[in-house]
Amino acid sequence: MRSDFEPGGQEGRSFIGEARREQIKKAAVDTIVELGYAKASLAQIARRAGISKGVISYHFAGKDELMEKLVVEFYVAGAHFMIPFLEAEKTARGVLHRYIEKNVEYIAANRAGILAVGDIILNFRDSDGSLHFKPEGHDDLVASVAGILRDGQEKGEFGDFDPVVVATSLRASIDMVSQALARDPDLDTEHYARELVRIFDRATRKDPT
Repeated sequence: MRSDFEPGGQEGRSFIGEARREQIKKAAVDTIVELGYAKASLAQIARRAGISKGVISYHFAGKDELMEKLVVEFYVAGAHFMIPFLEAEKTARGVLHRYIEKNVEYIAANRAGILAVGDIILNFRDSDGSLHFKPEGHDDLVASVAGILRDGQEKGEFGDFDPVVVATSLRASIDMVSQALARDPDLDTEHYARELVRIFDRATRKDPT
């Protein structure tokens, strides 16, 4: 049987290599969810994937690179999932509603991923002891929501409020979905999304009564 590294055409090698990397990343996510970030060593990840530690080292420089890719790719995939829905909306209010719905939908469809990514963000530190993923990343998410709210205010769709404060509250509410799912795996996320839409729809109206 040919190994991943034996010749079989560039396309074949690329496909096999990508499949192997996806296998490793999935095993890493499952290992973090089960054992936590600190105990999710490359050896543990390799054991779960049914491969040798050396295979992981072939595809990733080490645990740090693997963790980096898990987080970055998770958020990139989330953006690619949501952007077409947001771009299809014609009003700022429609964008706001869809932003909430699709964020919750993405979290619900990637429950293990969001738990693992959250653990990585809270615990992945650089050699100097500082957190690898800086708060600026979350600030960018808040800023994107604040942009939606400002757009709605400028168009006369939304009322008078501080867009950064409301955006911060909205992001915190979305971030809590993963914790709610961890407590209750059977959580009705569609209902959860509808309630968030209702709350922030009222909060942004010119007359919230």
